[in-house]
Amino acid sequence: MPCAKYTSENMVLRWDFKNEDELALYGETIASIVSIAFTPADGTIVLNTGGPAVIVGSQVLAWLSGGSSGQSYTGTCKVLTSAGKTLTSKMPLIMLD
Repeated sequence: MPCAKYTSENMVLRWDFKNEDELALYGETIASIVSIAFTPADGTIVLNTGGPAVIVGSQVLAWLSGGSSGQSYTGTCKVLTSAGKTLTSKMPLIMLD
């Protein structure tokens, strides 16, 4: 399900990895955040406006602002598990006027 954000607001975007087999079945945890990126990369979304991205259980939370009105983005978050596996989650983001 896409998230919607007004270009003028700051918001927290959440990527949830709880249904990944590595976490749900094998008891691994998220050890670190590898990267967070948005496509298209037009330079208008600013990350970490409220502090650095954080891991909360099976979720990664990132504060962001900006974006181009009417634009649709895909936010991609990559994490490393406690067993050294890389997991990727994508989140659609629609910018409102």
